Amino acid sequence: MATFIQTSGGYLRSARNTYWTIFGVQTLVAGFAFLVNYHKPVDFGKFHPDDIMAYFIPTIALGGLIASQLVFRNRVKIVSEKSQFKQKLDCYKAALMIRFSLLEGPNLMVLAAYFFTANPLYLGMAAISLIVYLSVLPSVNSISKDLQLNYEEQVNLADPTYPLA
Repeated sequence: MATFIQTSGGYLRSARNTYWTIFGVQTLVAGFAFLVNYHKPVDFGKFHPDDIMAYFIPTIALGGLIASQLVFRNRVKIVSEKSQFKQKLDCYKAALMIRFSLLEGPNLMVLAAYFFTANPLYLGMAAISLIVYLSVLPSVNSISKDLQLNYEEQVNLADPTYPLA
């Protein structure tokens, strides 16, 4: 049975593929919601203190942004305790997936609210969330900084042919 040894270049490529796939899904949903609602007149809705959506959607959006940062930072602290380079990268990838999902889930909920209400404020919230999402693109520099890698580990991560065995 043949075994596959992943390289650091393959690791980074895999993380970026996941990142761009999640971004693409959010962008497609935003585009679809916009196409459905673009012909409707711009209506910011009438604020009513009993309208739970006026409180719930912004809270979800902001909560997702804050939770993604807090949970990611806590997970990275755990990762830095690992001694082996491959273990650090595997745990870091899990932390990235949690971060991506905590950014994606609330954003999809905000886009659903825009889809159903055509309130452009929700589309604006989704756009802000996508901009924040773009700022967390995994790269050699961001991984090195987040994990506080030593010089040897940084060199190994930057070498796309380094085997992660």
